Amino acid sequence: MITTASIRTILFDWDGTLADSAGLGLQAFQKTFADLDFLFPMDVYEATYSPNWYATYEALGLPKDKWKTVVGSNCLLMAYCHIAHDCILGDHVIIANSVQLAGHVEIGNYAIIGGMAAAIQFSKIGAHCYIAGGTEIIKDVPPFIKAGRSPLSYVGVNSVGLQRRGFTSEKINSILEIYRNIYARGLNTTQATEFIEKELPETEEKTEIIKFIRESKRGILKVSAKEISDEN
Repeated sequence: MITTASIRTILFDWDGTLADSAGLGLQAFQKTFADLDFLFPMDVYEATYSPNWYATYEALGLPKDKWKTVVGSNCLLMAYCHIAHDCILGDHVIIANSVQLAGHVEIGNYAIIGGMAAAIQFSKIGAHCYIAGGTEIIKDVPPFIKAGRSPLSYVGVNSVGLQRRGFTSEKINSILEIYRNIYARGLNTTQATEFIEKELPETEEKTEIIKFIRESKRGILKVSAKEISDEN
């Protein structure tokens, strides 16, 4: 058993962590290139690796249109928030104080993220979402919903936000019906999306939700036990 009294020396990696940052960096680069559908040249990486991601991108030949951060029009970014490399924010996005976005995060139009929330690398947040402050975003958050609690969970459709954006009651009800099938019927995600595609009326919102779920590589968040209880 190791005790604090027996520890004489602690060696940190180059970035101040106890983790193997070089190994983690390699995994991150490999995942980045895989997600972008580009071949990862390991020999070039070993010869040119740098903790500066952009220098490494350039050495590896990743096209520059794939390594830029984009912030849409009419966004509100409050104090001390962090938008990392390669993030894409849509229009009318609100990022509250001290929100931290890791690299390659994508956020849809009119999404709102509460203060001190943090999003893991490559996570995606759909349009018109409302995410509670202080949460950890480790799964993709599909469009039109509210998310909160720990772990981050589905807590309902963002009805108030949708009303403010001019969505009719009919459209909001159709979105509610879609998410009832995803989160309240005991179906897994594949079963729910197949049922929705076959049985529910065609709408723009249905197409957007199904497309988001189909393209999610990290998987969408789950529903909390409390929400299932309240629904029943």
